[in-house]
Amino acid sequence: MNTDAFEAISNIEDKNGRSILAEDPRKPDSFTLFGRPVEVYDTIVTTDNNETDIMFGDFKRGYRMFDRKAFEFRMTDTGAGAFETDTVKARGISRFDGQRMDKKAIVIVRDVNVENAPESPQGLSAGFAPLALGDAEGLIADAAQTAEALLAEAGTEAQAKLADADVAAGAKLANAEKAASDIIAKAEKEAKVLLAKAQK
Repeated sequence: MNTDAFEAISNIEDKNGRSILAEDPRKPDSFTLFGRPVEVYDTIVTTDNNETDIMFGDFKRGYRMFDRKAFEFRMTDTGAGAFETDTVKARGISRFDGQRMDKKAIVIVRDVNVENAPESPQGLSAGFAPLALGDAEGLIADAAQTAEALLAEAGTEAQAKLADADVAAGAKLANAEKAASDIIAKAEKEAKVLLAKAQK
């Protein structure tokens, strides 16, 4: 859920007057909803009509990120114009992808109104009627996040892995450039020696 949904839910109480959003005693600054951990992602938008989506389920079971192609690094001193310009060119490639794995593990409650949601007599906000109509606890236990929510979570993981790949590629490229520079310097030195001998 996003921050708007989190704030709206935090004001909802059960029939005993307790908030349905409870602090997780095992983790500071973390909360649970019906005993399940709550994740807040503001990549989940709230529309101009103050409606948003809330997702439930097992993120990892519903969607999986993986390497489509292992990191590959190559150098050339002949192709891509390197020969003509007397340079060494390097290229790094890494491909990352994701796939929906378990369609039944993805449940989304759409168009939840989070604008000043008043409490209903049942202890649930009227704005959360779609959630109240079903067995929320059973829904959460059996479901995983919807594809949109999973992409929000997996996107962060993908960005981190891509950032790591960029750093690794940058380091390898820097090492390759230094190695190429050393080779060129050595070749130039040897060429000068050979030229000097030839002139003699």
